[in-house]
Amino acid sequence: MWLGLMGLLDMNAAILLCAIAWNVEVPLGVAIVIAALLLIKACFYLKDIGSLEDIVVVALIILSFFLAIPAPILFIAAALIGFKGFCSFAA
Repeated sequence: MWLGLMGLLDMNAAILLCAIAWNVEVPLGVAIVIAALLLIKACFYLKDIGSLEDIVVVALIILSFFLAIPAPILFIAAALIGFKGFCSFAA
């Protein structure tokens, strides 16, 4: 059950990254909550490569509010975290 919830959080982060890449107006509170939950999840499994991916996604979400990150970078990160989330959700 927990693995499915973690996968759902990863898929939400992927949707958020795609929305940011398409210049959709994302509420700051939603982005901060998703980034904070993803960072908390990453802190539990610091020895795993998936946690490094989570931390990179958190950094991209936060930096995207201050810098113009190219859309292909956001789409690649969204695809990677979305695939990881789908695999976790399906397990």
